[in-house]
Amino acid sequence: MYASPGNSIFLSVGAIGSAPLKYQWQLNGRNIPNATNSTYVINNVTVGYSGNYTAVVSNAFGSAISAEVPVTIVQQTCCDNKTWDFQGPCLDLAMLYTFECPGPCQPYPCNGAIGQVWPTTRYGHAMALENLFLQVASGSILQNSMIMFGGVDFNGIYDNNTWRWVSGQWTILCPLITMQAPPARAFHAMDYDSWRGKTVMFGGQGASDLLDDAWEWDGNRERWTPVPLPPGGVINTGPRANWPPARLGHAMAYDSTHHRTVLFGGAGDGGVLLNDTWLRDGAAWIQGPAAPSGLTARQGHAMIYDNQLQAVVLVGGSDGQPENDMWEWDGNSWTELLPSSATPSSSQPSQRAGHAMAYDPDCGRILLFGGFDINGQPLNDTWQYDDVATSWSATSLAAMPAARGSYISARGWRKNACPASENTTSV
Repeated sequence: MYASPGNSIFLSVGAIGSAPLKYQWQLNGRNIPNATNSTYVINNVTVGYSGNYTAVVSNAFGSAISAEVPVTIVQQTCCDNKTWDFQGPCLDLAMLYTFECPGPCQPYPCNGAIGQVWPTTRYGHAMALENLFLQVASGSILQNSMIMFGGVDFNGIYDNNTWRWVSGQWTILCPLITMQAPPARAFHAMDYDSWRGKTVMFGGQGASDLLDDAWEWDGNRERWTPVPLPPGGVINTGPRANWPPARLGHAMAYDSTHHRTVLFGGAGDGGVLLNDTWLRDGAAWIQGPAAPSGLTARQGHAMIYDNQLQAVVLVGGSDGQPENDMWEWDGNSWTELLPSSATPSSSQPSQRAGHAMAYDPDCGRILLFGGFDINGQPLNDTWQYDDVATSWSATSLAAMPAARGSYISARGWRKNACPASENTTSV
């Protein structure tokens, strides 16, 4: 669970047993004074409230302790809505968008008009690359772009606008009919299914509920379509067969070799961490095999598809504390590439959660940026994983985004200027 200073967090626990039941909430294993109800609300939170929360429930016959709920308070020292782009040696990767220090870019909320030029500040949003077929006099040409959906601002307002980044410009794609847009959400996940030309999105935290709906975005038609439920299914009514449970903080990546979208982990109802794998081939969800013992339940991890490895790669995330292990999914099972290590090293990123990753297919490298460290502090380091050398290396850049995390979305980070209409330049 993530929140920003000044906001509120709400925790609850359910228990069945002989009355009377007694409750005691704990933070990092220590009792919290006066936190003795089945629900626990903290108003006006600060960074000091970060940690692992549990509830001890007891009666005359004994006691039981709940699963840990990791809570991270994002230290909002500053924020804005700049866009960054990474210039690599082989490829100009797309961009990163999230919050950092104040700048001249102004927010443009969606009011139904097409063509507004810059998104509002947010976190917990999701982005995916997409291929557009543009009609020209000689036929059609393929153009790469980026799609962004959702997120939450620092006033706790959830968003359901769809934005596109192409040729150095943001364009808002407001649906003509409100029902065409998925409900507002944050901490969801999505990725582009290149075989079918659709972006698949699942779950997230809605304004009032944890979500388990799935949607597909058709970039060429500029339309969202809900994925049909299994027969008899009703959204957000609990677990069902052949459908992933509701969750937030999960990760998704499209496996180009096997033509399946891969979903892993996240935090489910009650903050219970998950380590299940789900696959979608465009027709149905299929639950994958149980994760190996080392691949712990987690949230805030990052996943990408590595063209050279022909596998989905997962790095880090929080299983109660941030990790830095590295795993690959080969279409059938998970295999550990690097174990988690708390020892600082020049050959492996430090333990973290809420970071971003992207893949450079020309150089055969994975790019990793930012996140939160084991103390809940934001990071702004950049790492590259070389497929051939099978090793990580830190990358020093002249221009770097400010430290950040909380599910940032990225395909790179060289800062671009603000819209020309603003007559300003970011430096």
